Order: sequence, then structure tokens, then C-alpha cells
Amino acid sequence: MLGSMLRHGHAHLAGTLGLLPLFLGCVATPPPEPANPSPAASSSNGQSAADQAGDDASAYRGYTGSAADVLKQYAQTADAARTRRAQLTKQLETATPLDQLRLHVRVATLYEDLAERLALTREPHVRLLTGAQEQLLKEANDSGDQARIDKAAAVRAQMRETWRKVTAQEMALAAMIVVSHYDQAAVLVAEHSLAGKEVDAAMAHRDLIAKELGSDALNAIREQLAEDSEGASQASQAGPATARKQIVCMDPLQ
Repeated sequence: MLGSMLRHGHAHLAGTLGLLPLFLGCVATPPPEPANPSPAASSSNGQSAADQAGDDASAYRGYTGSAADVLKQYAQTADAARTRRAQLTKQLETATPLDQLRLHVRVATLYEDLAERLALTREPHVRLLTGAQEQLLKEANDSGDQARIDKAAAVRAQMRETWRKVTAQEMALAAMIVVSHYDQAAVLVAEHSLAGKEVDAAMAHRDLIAKELGSDALNAIREQLAEDSEGASQASQAGPATARKQIVCMDPLQ
């Protein structure tokens, strides 16, 4: 579920929105697109789909490639989601209240899927260092020089932390869209006394997301949206471009 995957990212929403880290990756030839992801449901043994993907390569549903490649693929997917969101939002102008609710849920689901696929992306399917950089780290580890060994370990830790922050930012921005549209759906339910199984299911899912995110993260998102009535729209515009700007090529042991 979106909430369980993104809870940590939302807790740091304010900090990640202004993040400008150095990422240790270079753009390479994009790899083939992986299969379409499936929802991150829990299995009968209580293991999340994200955990299962890490345990079973055949079940992997995240992106594949270098860190730069993954963010390029994600940006393309986010661009398509933004276009589809604009199309669905346009239909709100002439839709009935019930159809408006359906449109809001469709947009929210679109961005849940966007965030989930990125959340499912993990090593070794995403390569956080190039082959040349990995070789440099190996040489440092094999050198017997404790200073070089410590520096190599620090570089690898920095790389993983930077990747976590970049992806947390992107997922947090997507979650702003999800929360915004589910909240608008809830307003429609209240204002027009909408009822029925479809409405109940939508509101139950909204409540589940709120529960999994936690009150602090949810309040942070809603405060951000309240401060800027176009906050969700700006989030969908800023995410992929911001991620691309965060990627630089560098010698990890320089």
C-alpha cells in the first residue's frame, strides 16, 4: 500500500522538497522496460510485495538500470501521469458529483501506482554506482589502506542515503496528489450526500491511506496544500525535473 511504503518519506517532506544532493551515478544506455507493476498487496504470509520482490527476482516489479536510468524512466512515467491527470481533471467541469468522485479516485490511483513502482525499486536491480566506480571501491577495499577502506565505505553509505532521499522526495510529491484528490472526493460525499458501495469503498481506501501515513505526515501534506492552493499541481510538475537535476557524475574516491 502507498501509505506503508511512503510513511518514512512523508515524515521528511519539508526537508526533501529542498534537497540538492550529489548523486553518484552517470547516465547510461536505458535498459529494457520491466514488466508492468502489480499493486503492493500483502501475501498470506504477511510479507509485502516490496519484500517479496527483494526475495524473488522473478517477482520484481520495480525499475531496472543505473540510478540515472531509473530516474529517467520514472520521469517519463510521471510525465504520462501528469498528462492523464490533466485530461481527467478537465472532465470534472461537466461531470455529475458521483462521476467527479470517480475521476478523483482515478487520479489518486494513478499516482499511487506511480509511487509504488518507485518504492519497489531496489538494489541490485538499480545500480547506484557505475562499473568503473564499483571498481574503484573494490580497489580501495583490497588496498589494505584503512583510510581508503573507510572512505570507500563512507561513499557507499552516502550513495545509498542519497538514493533514499531522492526517491522519498519523489514519492512524497506523488502522495500530495493522492491526498489532495481523495480529500476532494470526501468533500463531494459530504456536500452531495453521496452513498453506495462504490462511495464506501473510496472512502474506506482514503481512511486506510490516512491511517498508514500517520497523522503527522498527513497533516504535513495538508498544510502544504493549504499554503498553496496549487501545491499538488506544482508537486507533479516539480518531481521528475528535480530528480534529474540531482544527478551528477563524479569520481567517488576523488
